[in-house]
Amino acid sequence: MPYADNEILDYTDGINEFLPGSTVTFDQLTVEASGNSTEIKLDNELLVTVMGVGRRSLLDSSDFAALP
Repeated sequence: MPYADNEILDYTDGINEFLPGSTVTFDQLTVEASGNSTEIKLDNELLVTVMGVGRRSLLDSSDFAALP
């Protein structure tokens, strides 16, 4: 089955980090569980689906790299 470009299949908590962009803060994002996945949205637009991470609590601000 093909996967979309915005699906992450191999996320490992504590190892991988997201880099949302120079003008986006974690507080601007919506992170919500959706079945066996977690969706990350900005202004209600889906940015990425993290497959296999069905508990929203596994993703928090520590999983997002801060820009210098």
